[in-house]
Amino acid sequence: MPLTSMSEKTKIVYCKDGKRKKDYPNIDFDFLGYTFKPRKAKDKQSRTFLNFSPAVSRNSLKSMSDVIKSWYLHRRSNISLEEMAEHINPVIRGWIYYYGKYYKSALLPILGQLYYRQLRWIESKYKLRSRNKAKDWLFNKMREDTELFVFWGWWLSKMGITRAV
Repeated sequence: MPLTSMSEKTKIVYCKDGKRKKDYPNIDFDFLGYTFKPRKAKDKQSRTFLNFSPAVSRNSLKSMSDVIKSWYLHRRSNISLEEMAEHINPVIRGWIYYYGKYYKSALLPILGQLYYRQLRWIESKYKLRSRNKAKDWLFNKMREDTELFVFWGWWLSKMGITRAV
């Protein structure tokens, strides 16, 4: 593998935001699994403005996606939902604590993928032929025990549901 020179790896980035509005070729960069770039944010009065801030990078999302795929959850119908939670919660908790520190909503695609994998697991485990029946089953389980998976409570709050019924 050839060594890359410093000039190829090092670049000057313009931290464009609401106060710095000039156009430059480099306005974002990746560092420690985050992409720093201009993003919309809200102030205390709920006014939208442009802020230069970090969020999980595309490469990190891809790595997380590969890990979720490697679990083959839909093929593990021999385990219970509690066993699945015991297996994957430490990993998901780590992702949420590390990448969710800034711009937590950037993790929604990964949590959506995990939700989809759980639906496939339910269809396989309970031999459900309807995706809607699987969604209903999972939604009811989420409302019963919001703490079973570390992301369920946050997921439900994003959907506007604040308490178990």
